This record gives sequence, structure tokens and C-alpha cells, in this order.
Amino acid sequence: MNKSLINKILIDREKRYNKILDLLKKFKMDVVCGKINYPGNNKNSKEVEKAFRVLLNKVKKSFSQWAIYLDILSGDDGPAVLMVVDKDAFEAKKLALIVEEETGIGRVFDVDIYKVDGTSVSRRDLKLPERRCLLCQEDGRICTRLGKHSVDEVLEKINNIIEAYGEAND
Repeated sequence: MNKSLINKILIDREKRYNKILDLLKKFKMDVVCGKINYPGNNKNSKEVEKAFRVLLNKVKKSFSQWAIYLDILSGDDGPAVLMVVDKDAFEAKKLALIVEEETGIGRVFDVDIYKVDGTSVSRRDLKLPERRCLLCQEDGRICTRLGKHSVDEVLEKINNIIEAYGEAND
């Protein structure tokens, strides 16, 4: 990945987080942030767009009764949905986990809940184990940190998950 693109992705992530902080300050309620876990430099591929449409529908369905505000962001780090919700952050995280785990494609979703203080609710906060690596089932964050698998290997697995979901639900 070239340095210019990395910088654009990092700037986009910072803009998204600043938007989340602005929403937390304005509404004084928790924020749901949904994205697609997609490594590499093209975070706006047709596979990402396809998976994001599914994610967006699932987030809307799961949180709509508590939704105060909805925004869809796009940029170099891929699409994201932000939703301000009038719901306890820990209960919202439980719903987010259902979105991530109820279907095979949910494995590529990343649904975070930000509390009014700007921190996010983690699986650890709910006494749950971390997500497993898509390829070897070890702790996913450790595999990522150690670069245990190539980006191409991970992308192939993610694209297969997205394609399989599309075939089953077309």
C-alpha cells in the first residue's frame, strides 16, 4: 500500500472519529458505528459495497426503534454508518454482536458502540472472548498485529464470505 493512500485512510478514520465525538457532544447519547472489516488499499470495492448494504440494513433494523440520528459516511476508509441511539451502551453492544454474528456475512462487519465519554464498549466489557481470526481461529487481533496471514489470503476469505452470502440471498 502506498504511503499517500495510507495517509488518506488514516485521515478518513480521524474524520469519522471526530464526527462520532461531535455527535456524542451534540446529542449526549451513545453512537453506533458500523463498518466493513476489509484489509488492503481498496476499501470501496464492489465486495465492500455489497457487504455494506447488508450491514446498513441490519443496523437500521436492529437499532431503528432507538435511533435519533443516522448518517452514512464515505471516504478512503470505506463506507460507514453512524447512528445516535437512545439505548444503554452495553445493551446496544449486545445488539451489535447479534448483527455481527447472526449470519455468515456478519463476520466481516465491525459494529462499535461509543459511549458519551468517547470510549467504546468492547467484547471484554461484556466478559466475552475476542473475535477469532477468519483463517486460523486464533485471536484475530494477535494475527493482525503479527501479520500472520497475507492481505491477499484474508481478502480472498472475506470476498468468499461476501460472495457466498450474496448467492444464498439473491
